[in-house]
Amino acid sequence: MLARSARKVDPDHKGWTHWRVLNYNHEYGFGVVDAEAAVTMARRWNSVGGSDQQKKCGPYRVELNQPIAQAAIPATGLGMNQAPEGGIQHAIPVPADCDIRHIEHTYVKMSVLDATKDEEAFDAGSLQMTLTAPSGQVATLALPHLCFESPEGGAYPKPTPCTGLGSFTFGVTRFLDQPARMQKNDQWTLSVVDRNTQPTARPAQLRYWELTLYGR
Repeated sequence: MLARSARKVDPDHKGWTHWRVLNYNHEYGFGVVDAEAAVTMARRWNSVGGSDQQKKCGPYRVELNQPIAQAAIPATGLGMNQAPEGGIQHAIPVPADCDIRHIEHTYVKMSVLDATKDEEAFDAGSLQMTLTAPSGQVATLALPHLCFESPEGGAYPKPTPCTGLGSFTFGVTRFLDQPARMQKNDQWTLSVVDRNTQPTARPAQLRYWELTLYGR
């Protein structure tokens, strides 16, 4: 109800997308909560049941052990609603026995290692990753970014390589209320590219990824 009744923040922002009655923006989520609209909606809301009636599909896991290609950031920048090109694009088909018509939660688990299989050696902050649903809607999981560490003694934080993708799970709300599979498309596609093109950059590989869906 909160997502359906929310109001757009900065409605002229180019990042807004639309799925049926839901608006979404990677910077603003579903929008700002409109309490009055939510209460009005609640008065005529038909209960969908408790969490004990929620369905689960997956996890669907694929072992890849595939190197992640490096590609420079495009001159047009990094779009939050577009899958990156030039790296890995791998799809997991959701089988017909998954009858979720309204997704509530989406989880993507993965392992990214460097060439020595050391999960802490690769700088995960250089990756751009997205997940594309059968609807064609795109969720950005990660953009290239810096990580910082705080030295002892209260010194100013300094940049440090990002770690932690040895076995990491992303939780995604982007696909709220969407079906697990469409009539003509059952593919969920993970796209990963390494934006660090420096000659000294350590290569990495996507060891595996898995998809789990919850909904009704």
